Amino acid sequence: KELGVKPPGAATLRVGSGRGDIPFEEWCDGDGCPLEQQLTTITRALLYRAEKTQRHDAERHYEWRLERRQERLKQLEAQRLEAERKRLAAIEARRKKLREDIKALAQDARVAQDIRDMVERLELHPDLQRGRPSAFAAWRAEALELAERLDPMRRPLEQLLADFAVRVSGRN
Repeated sequence: KELGVKPPGAATLRVGSGRGDIPFEEWCDGDGCPLEQQLTTITRALLYRAEKTQRHDAERHYEWRLERRQERLKQLEAQRLEAERKRLAAIEARRKKLREDIKALAQDARVAQDIRDMVERLELHPDLQRGRPSAFAAWRAEALELAERLDPMRRPLEQLLADFAVRVSGRN
């Protein structure tokens, strides 16, 4: 297989994959050994090359599949973690909203009671003891109406809990 000067008209067979992992091989007519007499050796070498190439390609494909699988598993894990993060954030947002709603109800109840207390105290105002001006009566009615609208105890329980029931059932 030594490349040297070939006699004129000598037949040459050169085989290569074009890939760097398997080198080119060459057979040529030689002194007393024409290419036709080397067919068994050539066939054996070609079969060996084919098997080596097939094994290499199978190994590379297997490695590629493993790499893709690992990438997909990482991607799925990242998606799972993101979904879990979003789920926990949504739970926290619902809890925060519920706390705010409960605080708002308590604040409304306090304000309604404060308005009623203020009306009672103002009814004892010395200027009102001499007579009730109509302006006070209108103001009193407006203040008590506001207290009634704010007071959660004056609203139906279903209305107070409607937002909570929607959040608990997961529809929002």
